[in-house]
Amino acid sequence: MKKTHLLAVTALTATLVGLTIFLLRKDKHNKKHKRRMTVAADAGYETAYDIHFPVKYRRG
Repeated sequence: MKKTHLLAVTALTATLVGLTIFLLRKDKHNKKHKRRMTVAADAGYETAYDIHFPVKYRRG
């Protein structure tokens, strides 16, 4: 019974840590995106999405 309990607690802890990291990264991404959209709206180029959000190419 103790091994099962330990395994359950370990799995729950790992899940909570993973969920916490996911939510922190998501929040950071949303803040960055909202800031970009605010800059685009303040500049008066609401329709010029490609100017404010250019496609970024990476060298592989």
